[in-house]
Amino acid sequence: MALFRKKTDPISERARALNEQIAALEAQIKQLSAPPSQPSAAPPTIPTSPAPRLRSTAVPHGHPAAPNPFAGGVSPEPIFEGYNVKLLAPGQEPTSYAELYSKVQQDPSRYKLVSYPPTNPLAYAAVYGLIHILGADTVWKYFDVYAPHTKTFSEGLSGLQFLVQGGASVGYLSSGLSQGVLKGFKGIADATFMSDATPLIPRAKRLSLIAL
Repeated sequence: MALFRKKTDPISERARALNEQIAALEAQIKQLSAPPSQPSAAPPTIPTSPAPRLRSTAVPHGHPAAPNPFAGGVSPEPIFEGYNVKLLAPGQEPTSYAELYSKVQQDPSRYKLVSYPPTNPLAYAAVYGLIHILGADTVWKYFDVYAPHTKTFSEGLSGLQFLVQGGASVGYLSSGLSQGVLKGFKGIADATFMSDATPLIPRAKRLSLIAL
C-alpha cells in the first residue's frame, strides 16, 4: 500500500528558519555586548630609578608607526526602515520620515508600525541623532503621529519577526544588524534607508590593550 506523505508548510518552514536566524543573531549580539575582560591588577611596585624615563611620541625615520590599539574598536551602525512587501504594494513604502508621517496620518490602518520603546538605548541614540539632523520640533511632531500606531519590542529581532509575520507594515528605527535576517525573506520583507535622515549609531566591537 502506498504511503501518504504530508506536504510541508512553506510558512512553517520560513518561520522555523526565521527563529533559527534570530537565535544566531541574538547570540552574536550578546557576544558583541559582553564587556571586555579586565586584566588583573598588578601589585604596586617601587620605582628603582630616581626619575621617570620619558618616551618621545615621534616615529623615528624609516620605522613604521605602531598599530592603533583602538583601530576597529567602533563600527557605525546605520538606522534603517524595514517594511512588509506583502502588505505594501511597490511604491507604497515610505522613503523618508516626512513621508512616513504623512502616510500614517492619511491611512493609519495600512501603516501599522513597529519599533523599539523609548527606553531602548539604540532608540534613544537614534532619536538623538534625528534631532540633530531634522530639528527637535520636527522630530517630536513626527513621533506624536507615529506613537499611537506603534507596537514596541525591547528586542529588535522580536520586532522584526512581528513585521515579517504581518503584524506591522513598517518598522522604523531598526537596528542595522537586522538587515542580515531580511535577506533570507526576499518576497516577504525588505529594507530601505530614509532619504531625509540616517543616524549612525556607534557600536563597540573590540578593544585591544597594549602594554608599553
